[in-house]
Amino acid sequence: MAGIGFELHKLSSRSSLSSQLAATTHGAVIAAGPWLFTIACLGVTSLATQSLGEQEAVSTFRVLVFYGFCLSLIASSPAIITGVRLVADAIYARKIQRVAGIFLACTVFAAVPVAVVGWLVYFVLFQLPLFAGLTAIATCVLASLVWVATAFCSATRDYRTVTLAFSYGMLCATINAIILAHFGQGPANILIGFNIGLCVVVIMLFNQVFVTFPHAVKADSNSILWFAEEIARRKYLCAGAVSASAAIWIDKIVMWNSSESEILLWGLRHAPSYDSALFVSFLCIIPALAQYVIYIETDFYQRYQKYYNDISAHACFEEIDGNAKSIRDGTLKSVFTIWNRHAAICAIFFLAGPAIVAAIALEYVQLSIFRMGVLGALFHFLFFACSSIIIFMDRQILFLRLQVLFLAMNMLLTAASLLLGTEYLGLGYFIAAMISALFAYRGMVSVLNDINYITFIANNEL
Repeated sequence: MAGIGFELHKLSSRSSLSSQLAATTHGAVIAAGPWLFTIACLGVTSLATQSLGEQEAVSTFRVLVFYGFCLSLIASSPAIITGVRLVADAIYARKIQRVAGIFLACTVFAAVPVAVVGWLVYFVLFQLPLFAGLTAIATCVLASLVWVATAFCSATRDYRTVTLAFSYGMLCATINAIILAHFGQGPANILIGFNIGLCVVVIMLFNQVFVTFPHAVKADSNSILWFAEEIARRKYLCAGAVSASAAIWIDKIVMWNSSESEILLWGLRHAPSYDSALFVSFLCIIPALAQYVIYIETDFYQRYQKYYNDISAHACFEEIDGNAKSIRDGTLKSVFTIWNRHAAICAIFFLAGPAIVAAIALEYVQLSIFRMGVLGALFHFLFFACSSIIIFMDRQILFLRLQVLFLAMNMLLTAASLLLGTEYLGLGYFIAAMISALFAYRGMVSVLNDINYITFIANNEL
């Protein structure tokens, strides 16, 4: 859903430098708002509480946030990708009145599985105290609502509200966490302060969705059952979404269960050296994601819409084939243009690694992990962009295979890197991202070359 993308594209088309920067900033928030929210809040909180004696409480709070976003993204991904697809179809069919109902059903099917998974992890696996466990589950549920609302807000055209929502929420979460940490509160109470910031984001984003789509909603069992049937009908798409979400986190999970991990309160595990270096290195991918929202989504949609409109108008084969070639050539050009810019940013991050590590108070031994993360992020964006084009063309099985490939390789190669020694940490993620990106690129090119076959034969067999 490229609604906001078109507005940002208009903003970026202005000649002033401020417009370009504003478009990129808003695009970054749209593409990676929850990620930026988490990194900024935890980073500022960690720096502001370094002098405190309650470092274990702050570390436990930080790990609970990591777990919350990890569990919420994986468990809510089937509902989110199904909801986005249904909303896109409804908007294309000009049935806007269905969007609000789809949104509410999506929130239910995102929040409930997340709550169940959170209960299993916090109460069965780690056996947290009741208050701490319920607070951690609340973080998971709120994070899932943020994922859902962010996805649906991409169909709106008010990018300023989305940016303000994350800005206000981040400010609120950070201030609350710092104050509670300074008053010596435990990790569960600090997490409540963070959850208040998440509530601010959720309320503002939900309001934006309902303001944009102010239609009556018939909340009945039939709509819930219908959404469940749509999830089941798109089993390959949903399995691909779960695999894609798990692939982002699997290397961290492997590290959390290795000899490189540390054990905190209630048996919670984390790998501080690996986690912090990888999370910071992944920031270099955000400008590329912003450019993706502004240019590739909008350009691809316009070319794709012209292709199908001409088919509906009974255009001759030469015109249809020309449109197909325009989609292929334009998409490849856009992907490589953004990837080249992304490569330049990654090169800057890689070369400036020592200065970045020193500036954010990381240990020098984390430099190699940081650089491996930068190299991995270089290919991770290419993998993401190619996979997105593939799923846009409704090649669900190919999409699933690519996500499973990345998931399996990231897990196995990260485990293998542990056998090589500390200096090779991050190498598994880098190699997995590179190989998966090459396979995804090959798959994207194949799909783009077969647009006519897919449109007239393959998709008609589904």
